[in-house]
Amino acid sequence: MEDGKPDENNTKGKNPDKSVKDDEETISELDKLKTHNDEVEKELVRGRTLKAESQELEAEKMLGGESTAGQTTTEPKKDTDEEYADKFMKGEANPLGEDGISLD
Repeated sequence: MEDGKPDENNTKGKNPDKSVKDDEETISELDKLKTHNDEVEKELVRGRTLKAESQELEAEKMLGGESTAGQTTTEPKKDTDEEYADKFMKGEANPLGEDGISLD
């Protein structure tokens, strides 16, 4: 510093190796964060793709008539008393079948 220039070797109590280490750690941390950010972005893209595919499948299902919207369930036809009596006489109907009793 004799000629008015600062002394390049004077670190004023700072350890030059420590600052280099800190810089390397910072770069390492930044690389980790960038890698994590890239992974998150990939997952977001994957999620959006899956959502779009799901919506397409649902639309195809609705257009193809496989949707349950607007459909009513049909209950089995109840026999009239005369029809039931005829089935019973022919051995086709079992009045105790619901209780697990067989007529055979």
